[in-house]
Amino acid sequence: MFDEHARFLRYYCWFSAGLVALGFVIEGLKSPMGVTPAVAILLLVISALCHGVMFAEWRSDRVLERGRS
Repeated sequence: MFDEHARFLRYYCWFSAGLVALGFVIEGLKSPMGVTPAVAILLLVISALCHGVMFAEWRSDRVLERGRS
């Protein structure tokens, strides 16, 4: 039971980290000063990597569960 909660928290942490980076870009675009393109691209890459790690962990856990059955 605790393994399922730990897995969910891992997925949630990666997902929220990706959303925070994406949120900084969106808030920067809404401000009058704007956001520099280099910073926006860096934050978008960070967001994509966080979501990629989350998806990779989900897939690897799914494969492990199939092996246990």
